[in-house]
Amino acid sequence: MALSLEKGDKVSLSKAAADAGSTLSAVTIGLGWKAKGPEPRTVEKRGLFGRRKTVVAASSQYEFDLDASVFVLGSDGRVLSKKWFVYYGHKESPNREVVHSGDNLVGGSGKKDDEQIVVRLDRLPAEAQRVVVVVDIYNAKFKGQSFGDVKESYMRILDDRSSELARYNLTEEFGGKTAVTFGELRRVGNEWLFAAIGDGHNAHLGDLARTYGA
Repeated sequence: MALSLEKGDKVSLSKAAADAGSTLSAVTIGLGWKAKGPEPRTVEKRGLFGRRKTVVAASSQYEFDLDASVFVLGSDGRVLSKKWFVYYGHKESPNREVVHSGDNLVGGSGKKDDEQIVVRLDRLPAEAQRVVVVVDIYNAKFKGQSFGDVKESYMRILDDRSSELARYNLTEEFGGKTAVTFGELRRVGNEWLFAAIGDGHNAHLGDLARTYGA
């Protein structure tokens, strides 16, 4: 049975995999979300003969496009190199230790993975200490969108047999935030931990990339 985490929790994936009778040579990070459609809003317009009338209009004409990205960091909190920043425009790390499934261009259902990232833990170099997973809304400021309109978000970890080891359902409110750090994998000695982060950012992907040295 998968472990359920809340914001700030940490769990040993190595122990969870051993308990499940599987290995931790590779994990799949599954991410899902459900973005609202255009919200109706009430506006008043002047109609025929100067009469005022109330009509319902959409608050936004744009679909939500959420993107998952991964930063593989060393002990200094910076990417090992720019090649270890994996996202929709650069889907693989140097030797396919990290592989992105590709960009889901629509809002998602919140019921199944919208994007997946495979991490070969057994192939990561020793200097790789953290695998940070963030999700941002593409062109959010231009479209007037934020994570306040994104619900049922989650991050889950699957073992190499596609069995779910752990899941973090994000229940926090992220109104006004355009990106969220969902969670991260952390190397501690010979173990890998999954940490549920759930931190919102008023930033776009380029801002986050610069923060991590990418």
